[in-house]
Amino acid sequence: MSSRSGRDYFQFLAFTWDITSALEAAEPLPVQPLPTEPFFSFLPLIRVDREHAAHTDLTAPVLVATVAELDNTTMLIDGWHRLHRALQEGLTHLPCRHLTAEQELQVRLRGGSKKPHRRRSPAPRL
Repeated sequence: MSSRSGRDYFQFLAFTWDITSALEAAEPLPVQPLPTEPFFSFLPLIRVDREHAAHTDLTAPVLVATVAELDNTTMLIDGWHRLHRALQEGLTHLPCRHLTAEQELQVRLRGGSKKPHRRRSPAPRL
């Protein structure tokens, strides 16, 4: 999901990640093959534009992150359209970069131990 600021974000349940920052953090990481099958079961929970998915670049690495607070689960945080296309085309692997739990926490905006920042109401005048 994009915002007016030009940054990209991904929200899954109560978790939200700054994808623009995540991609910057992942840039120096090695590209590895990612088995696609473990992530297919999540596709019904993700809004995928099928037209966009049909034209995605399957050579561009997807981005996964280890989420320590979810029992060190590996979560796909960028690349759902590519995953959808991989399913349609029967691909078993996609290129991937993998953020560590520490990097994931740095790019997570909310969820788990990261609570959304709320504006404080001004103190009442006495």
